[in-house]
Order: sequence, then C-alpha cells, then structure tokens
Amino acid sequence: MKKVYTVLLFSLITLASEAQDIHFSQFYAAPLYMNPAKTGFFNGNYRMTAIYRNQWKSVTVPYQTISGSLDFSIPTGFNKKDMIGIGMMAFSDRAGDSHFTTNMFEGSVAYNKSLDRWGRSYLGFGMQAGYVNSFLDFSNLSFDENFEGGNTTENFAYNTSGYLDVNSGIEYNYMPTKATNVNFGFNVSHINKPIQTFMNDNSSAIPRKYVGSFGATLPITSMASIYPKIAYSIQGPHQELVLGAFGKVAMDKKKGQEKSVYFGALNRWKDAVIFIARMDIDQISFTCSYDLNYSKLAKVSNAQGGPEIAIQYIGSIPSWKKNKINCPHF
Repeated sequence: MKKVYTVLLFSLITLASEAQDIHFSQFYAAPLYMNPAKTGFFNGNYRMTAIYRNQWKSVTVPYQTISGSLDFSIPTGFNKKDMIGIGMMAFSDRAGDSHFTTNMFEGSVAYNKSLDRWGRSYLGFGMQAGYVNSFLDFSNLSFDENFEGGNTTENFAYNTSGYLDVNSGIEYNYMPTKATNVNFGFNVSHINKPIQTFMNDNSSAIPRKYVGSFGATLPITSMASIYPKIAYSIQGPHQELVLGAFGKVAMDKKKGQEKSVYFGALNRWKDAVIFIARMDIDQISFTCSYDLNYSKLAKVSNAQGGPEIAIQYIGSIPSWKKNKINCPHF
C-alpha cells in the first residue's frame, strides 16, 4: 500500500510539472539560461558559470540539475561603447524514479547597444538556438499490473525524444553611477514550439515560456548595497513568481583584492522561501542557497526543498580590449 501511495504521489507531481522547463532558485546565476540578451554583458572578456541543484531528496529519488555556460564580450569596431556577446550553454536534468533525463546544448549571440555617449544606458537583444534530447527509462516505472503480481504489458513507441529549440530576449540596463544599476528584461523560450513526445504524438508541443525580470544594485553606503530581484514566468497554464533581495557588505575594496559577502532571501510564491549566502573573492563568486518548502507538498517533504550551489568567474584576456561598464556583478 505504501508503494501505491508513493506512485500516486509522484504521478501527481509529474502531472503538475508537465510542460514546464527546469528552474533554478538562483535564476540570476544562470544568465544565458535566464535571458540570451545577457550574453557578453559584463565587465571583462569572458565569463564562466556553473550551477547545481538537488531537489526533493526528502521525498523520492532526487531531481538533479546541473548547468554551465561560457560567454565572451567583444567590443564592436564601429562604436567603442557597444558590445557583441557570443556564448554557449548546456544543462543536464535528471528527475525521479524513471530517470527522466533532459540534456541541452545551445549557442547564443547578443548585441548590446549604448544609448548614450557615456555608456550609462544599454539596450540588448539576444538570440539562442540549440538541440534538446530527453530519455526515459520505463523499466523503473510501476503500473497497475505490477501490483497484482503480473508483468507490464504497456508498449511505448520511444524512450528518447529530441528537438531543435529557439529562444530570444531583450534587456535594458541603466547605470547612472559606478555603484548603481537598474535592469529590466523579457525573453521568450521555445519560439518554434517544438514537439516532445514518447508516444509518436505530433500534437505534444512544448508551450512557449515568457519571462519578465527586474534587478537593481542600490548603494546604501560606500561599503554596502541592496540587490532586489524579481522574475515572473508563464508557460502554458503554469506561472511562477520569485522575488526578494540581498544585502552586500564589502570587506575589502582594494583593486585586485576585492572581497564581499551577501546574505538574503527570495520567495517563490506559494511554494518556498529561499535563503541565500554568497561570497565574492576578486573575480570568483560562490553562492549557496536552500529552499524551505511551504506548499501543500510540505507535509510530505518535511518542508525540505533542496540545496543549490553556483560558481562564477569573470576573466580578462591580456591581448583583448576590456569592456568597462558599470554592469551588476550578478
């Protein structure tokens, strides 16, 4: 009977998450996944990011997601303030008893246009395209026949599915001072509405996902700042709102020895409170977060959502011209 309840529970979870993309609590730590317009928009020549998420370990086989990206910021030849960004991103997501695995690799390109001669205001456009492949292991699933001692007679057309994917985005950044930034972004994923099916069903199109985001860097003193963050997404019948803020305290601001710590919290509406701690050491940033679930699933999960770890490195290439912009560090 316990096994029956377990199967029913996670059938409901699967249905609730149907047609939804992966998501990170630290959405800002996966910039190319968040919005392709962010490609190449940073103070340096190249940026490497990695993020890992482990979810629902307290309930079932944990859902595990890992993502990484590499992008470059290239000055244009016709306007020294404008920037071209090129990059690549990949993720691998593995979920539940069926080992439902999704692997993605995409390339992105962006153009950030300076709207004034001082480089205080930028409008960026980005495009992204790649290939997504999914795999499902039916041998690990249980059906009603199994509970009567019989063998599974279900027949499935495929256990793999792949499709081409196209995304685009736009973002506006306003940076009146070196320490102040305000940005608004909007992006659309799955523009081509690709088909993902294991049953040879050509009507199983992935719905487009629309994401609006807001972020800011607001200095309080020369050594402290507040970073408010908001992201709202819609995909088919599903919606998600994440909002909150961090506080930053600079421990050392000497050139080449910059050290800062951040503490804060986000709220994923009607789902979880996310506590976050971060440390910057020169060009390297480490972030840890943990979700405390308060949705209806909290009775089963014991309020335990999952941990998330992110790392970012922004570097310079000596032979390249370095873009100097007052963009947010994250």
